[in-house]
Amino acid sequence: MNASGGTGSITYRIDGGSYGASNVFSGLSAGTHTLEVKMPTIVRRQQPLQLQLHPEL
Repeated sequence: MNASGGTGSITYRIDGGSYGASNVFSGLSAGTHTLEVKMPTIVRRQQPLQLQLHPEL
């Protein structure tokens, strides 16, 4: 997910973890996860994500 707009630093977290500057998360299992984006001038936004794992080709 990419977020833009507002002023200041945009931070991200997934599944209630710590907020950080990176929007890349690794080691996630298949299933539903909650991604949160926080911007200093905008109320935080939550978005549920459904991840599916595909076998490598």
